[in-house]
Amino acid sequence: MNDEIPVKKILVLLANPKGMKQLRLGDEIRDIEEGLRLAKQRDSFKIESAKAVRVRDIRRSILDHDPYIVHFSGHGAGEEGLIFEDNTGQQKLVDAAALAGLFDLFADKVECVLLNACYSEIQAKAIAQHINYVIGMSHEIGEKAAIEFAVGFYDALGAGKNVEFAYKLGCNAISTAGIREHLTPQLLRKEDLQGESINTTPVLTSPPQDARKASVVSSSPTLIPTPPVTKQEETTITKYRQKVEEFASDGVIDDIESYILNDLQKKLGLTDEQACAVQEEVLEPLKIYKQQFTKKVAEQGYPLGEKAEAELKKLQNYYEIKDEFVNLLKQEGEQQEAEKLRQQQQAQKLQRQREQQEAQRQQEAEKLRQQEAEKRRQQEQVEAQRLQRQREQNEAQRLQQQKQKTNDLLSEKGVDYTKLRDLLAAGKWKDADQETLAVMLKAAGREEEGYLDYNSIENFPCTDLRTIDQLWVKYSNGRFGFSVQKRIWESVGKDYNKFGDRVGWLKYEKVVIEKWFGLKQQETNEARWLQLDDLTYNLSASEGHLPFFARRNALKWGEDEDWVRFFLVGLCGFCFELGGSGSSGSSRLVNCNI
Repeated sequence: MNDEIPVKKILVLLANPKGMKQLRLGDEIRDIEEGLRLAKQRDSFKIESAKAVRVRDIRRSILDHDPYIVHFSGHGAGEEGLIFEDNTGQQKLVDAAALAGLFDLFADKVECVLLNACYSEIQAKAIAQHINYVIGMSHEIGEKAAIEFAVGFYDALGAGKNVEFAYKLGCNAISTAGIREHLTPQLLRKEDLQGESINTTPVLTSPPQDARKASVVSSSPTLIPTPPVTKQEETTITKYRQKVEEFASDGVIDDIESYILNDLQKKLGLTDEQACAVQEEVLEPLKIYKQQFTKKVAEQGYPLGEKAEAELKKLQNYYEIKDEFVNLLKQEGEQQEAEKLRQQQQAQKLQRQREQQEAQRQQEAEKLRQQEAEKRRQQEQVEAQRLQRQREQNEAQRLQQQKQKTNDLLSEKGVDYTKLRDLLAAGKWKDADQETLAVMLKAAGREEEGYLDYNSIENFPCTDLRTIDQLWVKYSNGRFGFSVQKRIWESVGKDYNKFGDRVGWLKYEKVVIEKWFGLKQQETNEARWLQLDDLTYNLSASEGHLPFFARRNALKWGEDEDWVRFFLVGLCGFCFELGGSGSSGSSRLVNCNI
């Protein structure tokens, strides 16, 4: 269903020839357009305009635009006609009969004609024999009145009113503006003039100062007369015209024919202006007919319908176009239609071929798609099997690793070494060092006492000692652990100071010693064993730097033991061979095969 609003075209023809009073035609069309833009049904109308209109432009504009309303704004000369322009911009009169004949050709298209010019009622009556509504001016009309009427008229149409209401509103607009010319516009209806004789004599009244009459701005108050054509000139032009009509039978004058016509023009003594005018008069009707013929063929196809044929026949008769030219156009139409049919058949053939090729392509594509789908299915099946095997292997490995981790954390005393392992794995060496003391106290059953003594070291569970050492060695990449400290202890010949220096627990500081009752000072290096806060808790520390037990609350050997012996036990209580009271003479690491 088509919901588009039908658009009615308003064709505004403007003529303001040279040498005549210049009218405010631009103001008129501007005000009309402004009113329609504000109208309720503004989308129902479209204005097309033509300026400096010549006689030929009237028919061309009507043919191009198919208007619903034709609006002429310009000068009127009463019985002599309306004034248009010629090719040089000078005035050109068109009488009532010519205008009536022209609008008779477009009676099925044009609904209303508005002649906004002085004394145009004469032409309006002639045109109204063929057009339903025609508005003309019974007297001279001033510019203000003409503009007020046009604006009021189109305001009403834009509001959805009919022509008769719009006419009345236009007259009222003149009156409302305080201009006493509201009786000048006259509405003529075709149905009222059927069979009525037309009086073309204007009624003269006192004109308004801004009248749109045919007054020439010169010393002469009358129109410029056209020089009469002599008998000899008429004969010469007729002879030239006959040759032009002969050559233009097909609507075109080719190069050879143009050469012949130029030569004939010189022999006959015609001016270029006269020759061009004759050619234009002969060719122009043919161009118009061909344009309309081509337009209707494009719209309807060929052969044309009865209505189109009747319209073209009316145009042919009006311009007295020979059947030879019309038949030539029909032959061209038949050829074009045959070519169009051939192209359509060729296009259909190509379309069928494309469809067959497309169907074949789709079949091949479907076959390929199925093959690809089967290939993907097989690949997915193989991949699924591979992933299943991989998952099974990963699960078995996970279980093995879990089992291995469980085995790595063995304890004879049920101690959980998970926290120590996680701290070492995270590289939290200080926390791991503290956790090492905690789990060793637990493994030795010395949590309440909070420290290890000789007996607890001598009897420390080998399994737990081995677990602790392996965790330190594993997560430090072999840098820390009891076994590392044992190896270093043995490599330095079991020398305390060398051991402390190698593992980074011993620090040398320069001190000044006074001798001879302060009369002499001597500088020397003094070794100082580090405390807990002085250690380096990262992998950049020396080998064997951790774990560290040199804490007074970690180990106790007896109240009489000096600090060195106590500190040695703290350094590596499990590495050294402890001497003295109660010593077995061998370290716990050796006894546990670590």
